[in-house]
Amino acid sequence: MRSSFVPGAALVALAALAGAAPTADAQITPGSTFTFTGTADATDIGLGGVFLDFTKHVTAAPTGNTGTFASLNRHGNGPQGNIADVRVGNGPEPIDRFLTIGPYKFSLAALPVGRYGQAACYDTTFAVGQTCTPYQSVQGQPTINAGLSPFYVANVSANPDGSLNSTAAFDLTGTVTGPGGATSSFFGTIAASFIGLPYQVVLYTLEQQGLQGLTFTGTFTAGAPLSGKFASSSTGTSGVVASATVTPEPASAALLGVGLLGAAGVARRRRTARGA
Repeated sequence: MRSSFVPGAALVALAALAGAAPTADAQITPGSTFTFTGTADATDIGLGGVFLDFTKHVTAAPTGNTGTFASLNRHGNGPQGNIADVRVGNGPEPIDRFLTIGPYKFSLAALPVGRYGQAACYDTTFAVGQTCTPYQSVQGQPTINAGLSPFYVANVSANPDGSLNSTAAFDLTGTVTGPGGATSSFFGTIAASFIGLPYQVVLYTLEQQGLQGLTFTGTFTAGAPLSGKFASSSTGTSGVVASATVTPEPASAALLGVGLLGAAGVARRRRTARGA
């Protein structure tokens, strides 16, 4: 009896199985950077952190993505991707496919504690160069805290009228998967700017009523070490916050309406709580 075995069919089956695993030449080059922009509302401040309600789509920078991610560079507008909402509280925060764009899938693993100290967090005299990693606290109950948050903020520059500009950012870590099943760790920063507002006022507004319509910039780096670019505290006001390539945006009308006396009030309550 003649065999019905067909060598060609077996080869096709083996090729299909091989395609399920990473190909030998598939890789994500360490140091490759991906930059994107989007908007979010910061709400539901609680012991678990600040809930970021992202607008569904983010947009890749049309130029400037490097290494493996250079394929996302386009003339005109960059390609769009999807991002998941996240609660920004320090520690593990596993979100599969936290951000997807083109052939790349970024899965979130954790949010490190912010990089700065607390000495200038609630100063009522605002100055360029002040930095802060605030405590996580329950909305409306500033005497309750759950340790330090992932956020780090800085007063970065002054305007001719004497008002200050500030930035707020947090870091994140995880893995990225690309074409052919290639995978890599990644470290990233998501940051926003506030024009004409010191961070003390921004923090007070966040704690009291949340922030709406924030424009942010994210920068993810494949295989970047946690030391160096993503090191803590000693980077100062011109460290990683500046490297996040934040695009300044005008503050919302709600923020502009917040008085400095409010920031002074929350400062007094925080100091009282720490001294209790």
